[in-house]
Amino acid sequence: MKRSYINKKSDKQKAKDLRELPVKLEILRRAKGHCERCGAESKLPLYPLAVHHKKIGADREEIKSVEDGEALCIICHGKRHNLRLKFSKPMWGGKK
Repeated sequence: MKRSYINKKSDKQKAKDLRELPVKLEILRRAKGHCERCGAESKLPLYPLAVHHKKIGADREEIKSVEDGEALCIICHGKRHNLRLKFSKPMWGGKK
């Protein structure tokens, strides 16, 4: 029996992801490789930016326009989800 440790997405979630893809790509283009919260530069592939809904509590809502989303570094994305992190600022640079 083959085990999968990755959560499988439902067909509904896959369809939502496909609808959001062009908008998310445009948000990443707008960010130009920098976090839109703290200004930290993304060092791909180690620290990619994550596209997140701007509205608090709207994690499950669809990002329908470029104004609905923002590109976040791993630190700001963790703060957005209230995750405890071992370091408080990006180690790869940012706004001074």
